[in-house]
Amino acid sequence: MQLILRVRLTLFCFLLCAASLSIAQASELKIRLTSQPQTLNWNSATTGSESAILLNVMEGLFEAGPNQKINSILAKSFTWSKDGKTLEIELKSGIKWADGVPLHAKHFVDSFENLLSPSTNSPNASLLFDLESAKDYFLGKIKNFQQVGVKTTSSTHLTFKFHEPRTNFLSVLTHWATFPLRKEKPTLTLGPYLISSTSPITLQANGKYHGKKPSINKAIFQVIPDRTQALEAYHKNELDFLLQVEDETLPGVGFAEPVRVVGLLHFNPLRIHTNSPEVRRAIMTKIPVQELVSASPQTRLTAKNLLPMLSQDLHIEKNQKNRVKLPENSLTLGYPNDDLSRAVATLIQSKTDQIKIKTEPLSNAPGAAKRYDLVLSFFGLDYSEPDQFFSAFFAQGGLDFFDVSSPELVQIIQKARLSTNAQQRLALYRDAADYLQNKLSIVMPLFYRRRAFLLSPKYIHIPGYQGSPQIVKINSKKG
Repeated sequence: MQLILRVRLTLFCFLLCAASLSIAQASELKIRLTSQPQTLNWNSATTGSESAILLNVMEGLFEAGPNQKINSILAKSFTWSKDGKTLEIELKSGIKWADGVPLHAKHFVDSFENLLSPSTNSPNASLLFDLESAKDYFLGKIKNFQQVGVKTTSSTHLTFKFHEPRTNFLSVLTHWATFPLRKEKPTLTLGPYLISSTSPITLQANGKYHGKKPSINKAIFQVIPDRTQALEAYHKNELDFLLQVEDETLPGVGFAEPVRVVGLLHFNPLRIHTNSPEVRRAIMTKIPVQELVSASPQTRLTAKNLLPMLSQDLHIEKNQKNRVKLPENSLTLGYPNDDLSRAVATLIQSKTDQIKIKTEPLSNAPGAAKRYDLVLSFFGLDYSEPDQFFSAFFAQGGLDFFDVSSPELVQIIQKARLSTNAQQRLALYRDAADYLQNKLSIVMPLFYRRRAFLLSPKYIHIPGYQGSPQIVKINSKKG
């Protein structure tokens, strides 16, 4: 009888240990990164590998929720002045950094000062240029940061002042570059996870986190650039989450929402073969858009406009196409030197009707795009606000490849910024899209691109956050 009891007790302990091991394993998420993060300074980070980590260890005033809704995170409340030029934000109480120090409104001011500092030279600095004197501080025209339009009036209160009405600025405050910063401890964090190791990058649940306790206790990030190697590791259960996969036909693949990436073809108005708007529009009508979508039907969607949220169909003006002579000489097409861009450029080259095209990878030299008649690019929105895209066409912006100066376009975009009516603002951005494509005729959308990912069947995303790299948006499946 004692022997039977000992056997049963041993079996019970074995099963209990096995169950505990299973739970422990289920609470450890192994994530693939395609590249090594170059920085974990959130003011300066720009890549997907960097943001995948930062969005788990830090938080900001707001976040973009499902259906383009802006959700408060560290902000308790906010109010706008009647003229739309002043924003007041009250912080939630009880928020603490990992070392137990309470969050203070000055930590946001310190972050913004670092973001705009000429010595930081952050590529994200332009996010704040709508604040009073922010651009002048970044350019070194003023030295005193107290002249910039962000102030604290108490430990929990922030005041933002703008040159002009900017009531869509809450979207900017969802970007990781605007997260708070401790000047004396710039690597300290306050998000749901803490970095417990940097080799490999390992995150551990933060016991002082103000929000709901994460269901996943630990996450390990592994840098595996080779997609074949990453897939092998996933199928061997050595990886649980591939943030981006290239083959959308794989079993179990999911697609991130909302769609925020658009493939673009730019037309150089400075080149002899493409210096006429009518010719550029005629070329647009020959680009094999449907073939580009059909080449990858799960991850590519037909682009109705320059941005998905503009929704309304944008058509190329065709009334002049029969009277316009297409270029007889070959056009040159420059593309980013990666597999996706190369495949898209090759398809454009082979399927474009009545036009000869030569393709070549773009160099990293400044102004390299100006050497080509056509330039391929992909633009991803960091937050759900069209202004980020259209501002990139201003002088020196990320999409201003050819130094195009257009007071009319600037006027439309500025009018959209000034509007406090969301529907009116969206209509103005549609006008800006039409102006870019059919008046200036310097850019056309090719397709929208959905991000494909693989997540182990042991886990599931919270509804509305499909594909999100935020681990708090992922739960272990019960049973």
